[in-house]
Amino acid sequence: MDFNTLVDAIASKVLAQVELTERAEKSFISSAAKANYQKLLVLTQNHGICCHEILKSKRLAEKFAAECALEKNYNCDINDYDVLVVFNLNNEALSKISAGICDNAYVSLAVQAILAGKKIYIVREDVELFDYKNTAPTPYYNMMLQKIKLLEDSGVIFCSASSIVDTILGHAAKYGNAPDCAICEKEQTQLKKKVITEKDVTALHAKGITVLKVGVKSILTDLAKDYAHERGITIVRE
Repeated sequence: MDFNTLVDAIASKVLAQVELTERAEKSFISSAAKANYQKLLVLTQNHGICCHEILKSKRLAEKFAAECALEKNYNCDINDYDVLVVFNLNNEALSKISAGICDNAYVSLAVQAILAGKKIYIVREDVELFDYKNTAPTPYYNMMLQKIKLLEDSGVIFCSASSIVDTILGHAAKYGNAPDCAICEKEQTQLKKKVITEKDVTALHAKGITVLKVGVKSILTDLAKDYAHERGITIVRE
């Protein structure tokens, strides 16, 4: 074997070993990254476009391993998940979840998630109660709305289907228009302060405020923003 052939053979073996090492390192990094992923569970009673978008979202896939409870026949341990996204919240399920009644797998997983302090998002368009806003008697509708408020006070976040991914990723705009919710229409306030702190937002939340109007030049501390976001309080700049 001449010198050049020997060099080529050695170079080929070295290159093969380097590629093998790189693949092993890439596989290790990928496995380590997946091990650090948070787990997200989609809770739905019927498959639909929105829940499929959550499961197939490439943006969510960068940080979450998403699964569907329905595909698993609700055979899920809520303690294995960090985030729960709820679809198809009809009036029956809303009433049972707010009362802590666990007589079927769907509501049971939701109740378990609340008790376990999991981050829970409910898609507003899939809340049946809001369909009766203009037809239900006001006293009865307000009674049902209190069930929504109970969930909000328990840390559940209601958001639109269009903003659900951004909200989960924490990229949702901190300010915007108040959502179309009868509670928000009645339970909102304006705070005229130059600097708004977490203490201010906490006091308003204790009073049931869900929409906070602030001045354009008002400054909110980071803790105040985080508290408002976690409690589902909408901040509107005026």
